[in-house]
Amino acid sequence: FIIQAAGSFLSEVTKQFELSFPRSFSGNQVDPRSEISGMTMLLRFTVLALTVLFLCANASAAQVSSSVVKNPPSSVRVLVTEDRTFIPVTVKKKYLVRLLPSMKIVKTGNKLTGERLVPTSKGFRLGQEEWVSPGLMIEPEEDRDLYLEDRRFRGKAAFYKQTNGLLFSVNHLNIEGYLYGVLHHEVAHWWPMEALKAQAIAARTYATYQVTVSKAGLYDLKSSTSSQVYGGSTVERYRTKKAVDRTEGQVLTYEGKIFPAYFHATCAGTTAGAKELWNIDLPPIAGGAKCSHCRLSPH
Repeated sequence: FIIQAAGSFLSEVTKQFELSFPRSFSGNQVDPRSEISGMTMLLRFTVLALTVLFLCANASAAQVSSSVVKNPPSSVRVLVTEDRTFIPVTVKKKYLVRLLPSMKIVKTGNKLTGERLVPTSKGFRLGQEEWVSPGLMIEPEEDRDLYLEDRRFRGKAAFYKQTNGLLFSVNHLNIEGYLYGVLHHEVAHWWPMEALKAQAIAARTYATYQVTVSKAGLYDLKSSTSSQVYGGSTVERYRTKKAVDRTEGQVLTYEGKIFPAYFHATCAGTTAGAKELWNIDLPPIAGGAKCSHCRLSPH
């Protein structure tokens, strides 16, 4: 199920999906005699045009392969808020506060309810307590107990000050938990499972690569389209979570090494090479692959 812009594979996915097309779609009843052609066109667009299309014109199946990560990164760091004068923090149950980078514990508590974390001239203030430190971490005892503003997150959160004195926060969490919050923002959760699994592998590959090249920074990825769209764990879809679980640890490699597996929604007929945007020149992402599947895309 590793997608390499292979038209025959995608055509087969579409064919099988059409044959098993249900009588209901997004809660609305569909008359297959009158609406199947319209739905077929929609399915071709979603499955073909928006399924992960890697920039891999010059890579063969023997060169690009799927493998399980050896010594995978234990966590990923995602920038989730920035340019804030304060951030409301809620933790449903027990938590602790650490100073960064020393990791010294300076506070424990049973819960936080919308407590404002504010940057100060010396460091940070949470409620009535202030600490002198370049960074602060809030670590819930249980997963998914953390809320920043109105969003729920797995893992823990680190807070730092920008050069302008404003606040930004970074979510630290397991990479598989991160993918739970990515997949349904990048693809539709009702897509065929093989398409979801392919996207999970692409997203995991991209995230793992970014972790390896950003160790000196304070975060590995952004939560926006600058990296991959990550919405935290406020909403996690059953089918996209299953796709992540079924491909756990799997990444794309080229000559045994992880590479930045860029993906897109629409290629406009021909995939572009990564070197056109970044200083990256690798055969799997060299571009030039002709694509007939994006002709129905509105983009």
